[in-house]
Parts: sequence; structure tokens; C-alpha cells
Amino acid sequence: MAVSGIGNNYNNVYGSTYAARKNEAAETKDTASAQADSTKGAGADRVSNYYSYLRKNYDCVKNGSVAISGAYLKECANNAKKAEELEENLSYFKEGYENGLKSARANARSIGARLVNYSESWSIDSTGNITMMASATVTSDSSVKGWKELAEEREEKLKEKKERERAEEKKAEEKSAYKSSRKYSEYLNNKYACLTPTKDSSVSINPALLSKAASNPKTARWLENTLSQMPDCINKICENSAKNGARLVSLEISIDSEDCITTKCVGVFESDPGTEESKKMLKEARARNKERKEEWEKLLEKKKEEKAKQQKQAEKISEQEFSGSPKYDIKAKPKTSPGFDIKA
Repeated sequence: MAVSGIGNNYNNVYGSTYAARKNEAAETKDTASAQADSTKGAGADRVSNYYSYLRKNYDCVKNGSVAISGAYLKECANNAKKAEELEENLSYFKEGYENGLKSARANARSIGARLVNYSESWSIDSTGNITMMASATVTSDSSVKGWKELAEEREEKLKEKKERERAEEKKAEEKSAYKSSRKYSEYLNNKYACLTPTKDSSVSINPALLSKAASNPKTARWLENTLSQMPDCINKICENSAKNGARLVSLEISIDSEDCITTKCVGVFESDPGTEESKKMLKEARARNKERKEEWEKLLEKKKEEKAKQQKQAEKISEQEFSGSPKYDIKAKPKTSPGFDIKA
């Protein structure tokens, strides 16, 4: 990542050591052979000393937020240019973490919630590629309007939608409960396509919450309001990741209870925020959001057709069962008297 002024400390501390290594390479073969064992031990010490230096100067290494491949660490300890690249990335961790935290808080506020926990970690492989993993937990906040209230305010601007949802709520109140969690789960899966995993996102519901919603209309309404917001939430997370220069690999959202939703996302940093590359990634993220929406729409249409087909088959079977006794067309043969041939 292009962060100016990074790596100077490393050059000051290890520059003379690196220059010394170049001078040692010019020595005679006999001398190099005699010192082979000593050089091997010095190499191990060099890696250890360099890692100690990183722990001392970069909190993200010290607290375990960044895991570095041993092979890559060894390469950096013996290559000043590679070390500078590594330290450029490490110096960006704090800024990247703060950007991620800011995005997580914004996402929470957008649904009337409060962020209670956010964590981010990096894994740097043997080639220097960075994989980012972030996790966020939100809860409802008494200091702001709840998720349902915010949803209702937005629905007021769309009168037709509001009336339709009111009708659905009334229907849910009149209905005492679903017969089972399985039946309720089938209903939700047929109505909310986000519950069907895609190649890069998934939404799950805690079984205990699902069971409660199946028998409690109020909880069911809250759950469905939350599910209706999931597509927008997923889109925002994907776009915010791209803005920060990270390509999202996977996104998992778990609805744990009526006041707790956990989000886990994994992405790979490929550019700096605000660069042309990050703008290109944002464009790609929006295209993927559009593609995902189309996938969900097709899925719902397919489920709707399947449900209509099943209902038609059920009605046909019902008609056959209750149509009454079958009618038979029986024609009786006329009885005839036996004939006698009487001769006088």
C-alpha cells in the first residue's frame, strides 16, 4: 500500500546489517565454507530479531491482530525492499481498522442499532498477500429508535407498501401460531430470498429465535422486519469494503436474538482507499449487488411457481377424495322365460 514515510525506522536499524551481508558475499569460498554454520545460526537470529523489532514498533503484531507467514517473515528479514513493503502494510492496519469500525457503526445506525463489538485481523501469507477478517455485533439501543420504528417511518413514505404490511400484520395476529418451526421456516424461506445462501453471502436465524417467532406474532413481525432489511444491509457492507480497498470474499450474518445480530466478513485488501483501483472495485461491488438482487428475484419467482404447482396438485387430490362414490353404468339383462316346443 502506498503509504509515504514508512520503512525508515527499518532502514536505520537494519540498513548496516543488510550492507554487511552484501560485503560478506564478496568473501572467498573458503571463508564462506568455514563460516557456514555460523551464518545459519545468524540467519535464525536475524529473523527472531526482526520479529522482535516488528512487535516493538507495530501494536497490531504485538497484540496478535496480524499473523505473518514464517516464510514471508524470513524473506523480509533478509531483504530490505520486502521488509519495507511489509511495514507499509503494517502501518496501514490502524487506519484500515478505524475505517472498518466507522463503516460498522454506520451500518448499525442505518438500522437503528448500536455497535457493541468489532474486531479485525489480518493474515499475511508466504507471498505477502493479505486476507482480512472482520466481525461485528450490534444490539438495539434505547437512545435511538428501534429497528421496527425506523422501518415504519420509512414505510410511511410509501403508503401502498405500508397498507400491505399492515394487512400482513393483522393476518399474523389473527393467526394464533404456526403448527411448527419447520412450517414457519418454510414460510420464511419462500418469502425472503436472502435466507438462501449465495456464493458470497448468507443469512441464518438462531433456532431458538425461530421457534419463538413461530409461536409469537410480535417476535415474528420483528424478525420479518429485520429480514426485509438484510438485502440493503448486505449491499452496504459490500460497497463499504470496496471503498476501503478490500474485496469481499464472504459475508455471514447471524440473527441471534431480538436484540443481537452478528456479522462476519472476510476480504482481501487489494488497493488503497480513494484510488482508481478502489473506485473500480466499488463499481464491481455495485454490479455484484445488482446481480445478487436478480438472483434472489428469480429464486422467489421459482419458489412461487413451485408452491402454486403443489397447491394445484393438492386441490386435485382433494377433489378426487371428496367427490363421492364412483358412478357405474350397469345395464341389466332382460329376463326371458324358457321356451317349450309342445307337440299335440
